[in-house]
Parts: sequence; structure tokens; C-alpha cells
Amino acid sequence: MRRSPRLLHAAAALALSTSALTALTSTTAHAALPNCNQWATNWGNEPRPRIPTYGSGNWDCVMGSGNVSEGVWALQYTMKYCYEQNITVDKVFGAQTRSALINVQRQVGATADGVYGPATRSRMQWARATGPDNSCIPVG
Repeated sequence: MRRSPRLLHAAAALALSTSALTALTSTTAHAALPNCNQWATNWGNEPRPRIPTYGSGNWDCVMGSGNVSEGVWALQYTMKYCYEQNITVDKVFGAQTRSALINVQRQVGATADGVYGPATRSRMQWARATGPDNSCIPVG
């Protein structure tokens, strides 16, 4: 059976527009949130994890390639010590951090897009900032 070139082009255009719409929707959802620029430990009782935040307490924030901040440091630290990712903890969200984040997102069942946001945060366990050990705990 021979398919018409016009039908193949239409199918390809539909596939391309669908993937572009999915990417745009994901990007738009992240764009509404501020970039994580700090980390804080001020939630709940002991033990307290280090969580990336915007300002001193808004943990609904995002990070991606190109970000440089204390928030990136907290994410890198947790990925290194809770998820055994072989990365440098240097506050720079570069290719190494993005690749490690994709690995972690796959492990925790989040969308593996290499962008950190609330959906990834809520599925991860976080390195404790205080306490007798370096255990990792969920924050929800």
C-alpha cells in the first residue's frame, strides 16, 4: 500500500505541533514561578532538610540550565548524597546538573525534563541540614 506524500506531511506536521504544544505547556507552567535563589530549612519539625526556595521561604520555584544560586547548591547536594549522582556541588546548573536531575526525575517518577519545579520537589527525598546523620527525608 502506497501512502500519499500529502498524508505523510500532514501526519508529520501533526506530530510536530503536538510535541511543540506539550513543550510550550510545560514551559508556560514553569514560567509562572520564580527562580529558586536560596535554600531554607524552616519547615516542620526536626529533622530539617535543605530545600531550594525563592527568597526566604517560597519553595514553589523553578530552576534550570543557566541558573546559578544557593538553591542550585541545595539541589546538587541532595542529588549527590541522596541519589548518588556523581556531580560537582558548585551552585551552577549546567549540563552535569541537568543530566543528574533527569536521572533523579526518572527514579522518583517525575517528568524527566531536566527542569526542577514543585512536581519534582514533592517526589524527591532531601538531605537533612541538621541532625546526627546525613539521611534523606521526604517533604511532600
